[in-house]
Amino acid sequence: MDNRERAEKLWGLLDDIDTASDMFKPCEANGIKSFENFYAYVMKKVGKRFDIFKSDGYKLYTDEEFAKLPKESNESKPLDINKS
Repeated sequence: MDNRERAEKLWGLLDDIDTASDMFKPCEANGIKSFENFYAYVMKKVGKRFDIFKSDGYKLYTDEEFAKLPKESNESKPLDINKS
């Protein structure tokens, strides 16, 4: 996927979220359900950003770039108390 395609997909997600404000506009008939539905819909769209880019929480990466990043080990290592 090239950068133009990524930009268009991200724009589409933003546009869908913007449209959701019309789709789930609070009204007397919907009551609190409209807020719950809006939240669920938007959270689903927000998660799709990871289909386009990956992130370490600070930077964006393509799938290929992200796969090359060093992986942290979740295994705990014993503390060497004899080290000075």
